[in-house]
Amino acid sequence: MKLSRPADKPQAFGKYWLELLGQVGGRVRRPMLELSDAEKSAVKTAFEGCGLKV
Repeated sequence: MKLSRPADKPQAFGKYWLELLGQVGGRVRRPMLELSDAEKSAVKTAFEGCGLKV
């Protein structure tokens, strides 16, 4: 989890991780930045390998 988190987008990372867990994360508010598609892919790969969701 720690290796997939972008240093400049902790709020967006947390919200996306919650969505992967099946909870409501939603979008971050401005001026914070959303995760890019590449960042989401890296987070999703890390999530799938962590064993939290079966």
